[in-house]
Amino acid sequence: MNKNFTKSNLLLLTSLLVTTVTNAQNIDLQGPANQLMTQVKAVVTPVMVIAYIIYAIIQVFKHFMSENGDTKKGAINIIGGAVLVGVIYGLIRFVASLSL
Repeated sequence: MNKNFTKSNLLLLTSLLVTTVTNAQNIDLQGPANQLMTQVKAVVTPVMVIAYIIYAIIQVFKHFMSENGDTKKGAINIIGGAVLVGVIYGLIRFVASLSL
C-alpha cells in the first residue's frame, strides 16, 4: 500500500506539473512587457534630465558658491554626474532595444 500511495502521489505531481507548464505556455506576456517598456522609454528621459539638473544645482551651490569653493572639484563632479547619467540612460535604452 505504501508503494501504491507513492506512485499515486508521483502521478498526481507529474500531471499537475504538466498542466502548469502547459498553462504557462499559453499566457502571452509579450504584449504587456512591450507596453511596460514603451512607458519606461517615455518616462526615463525627462526623469533623467530632471535628476541631472537637480544634481548639477546641488553641486553648484556646494562647490562654486561656498566660502571655500573649489571650482575644479565642482566641475569634475558635474562632468562625472553627466557621464553617470549618460551611462545609465544608455543601458536603459540598450535593454529597451532588445526584442522580448
